Amino acid sequence: MAGEVSQAVEILNRGGLVAFPTETVYGLGADATSVVAVEKIFLAKGRPGTNPLIVHVADAAVARRYARSWPEAATKLAERFWPGPLTLVLPKAEAIVSRVTAGRDTVGLRAPDHPLAKKAAAMRGPIPIEELNGVDFVGFDEELPIRSDVDRFLKEKGVEVNVTVHFDNIQMIKEAVAHRVGVSIMPHRVMRDDIRQKRLTAIRLAGTSLYRPLGIIHRKTKRFQPVAQAFLDLLCEKPVPEAA
Repeated sequence: MAGEVSQAVEILNRGGLVAFPTETVYGLGADATSVVAVEKIFLAKGRPGTNPLIVHVADAAVARRYARSWPEAATKLAERFWPGPLTLVLPKAEAIVSRVTAGRDTVGLRAPDHPLAKKAAAMRGPIPIEELNGVDFVGFDEELPIRSDVDRFLKEKGVEVNVTVHFDNIQMIKEAVAHRVGVSIMPHRVMRDDIRQKRLTAIRLAGTSLYRPLGIIHRKTKRFQPVAQAFLDLLCEKPVPEAA
């Protein structure tokens, strides 16, 4: 079942459709934050645009991300009836596209009780690095140091990706990802505007941290000022993990 779930999650992340079981019926699912993906559901089912969709989540913690407000009553109902066939109707967050709610200001949120549906919903959050095995990947050009860093990182994790295209700058990589050429690994800060504009979706890798080394170019025969040398010494220190 793990392989089937991984494949389903990959399809969802690419903007595709998947059929999945809940404890009551089979559903047709798509990424509720993507206008293009959601439109595919309406076209595939011939569903009237006035008929809103239900957003399936893994649990209450995930549901809170997609509700503009979360009253105490929602907490009590989720604790009592989730996972299960209860749908909570709450003010929708901006991340949920209007097509999902048929233009309404509220969204139906539900945590299904079928094991396959629960696992697929849960993996929409942070995913294990192993889930990148075999995916189409947009990388940096081979002569760039960051390409070596990412390649080394993937190799250490035992992950093999299919590099479909590679570029020498982040903007071109983002464009390729936005056009569904493949996925990529990029610093979150360079994607903030694209995420806000819903051009890209960020998915965290569970239990993994990447640090980009800083390069400084200087004349070999020139000595650093004391303050510059102290700064470089600080940068060379390994980052200290934050307490959980």
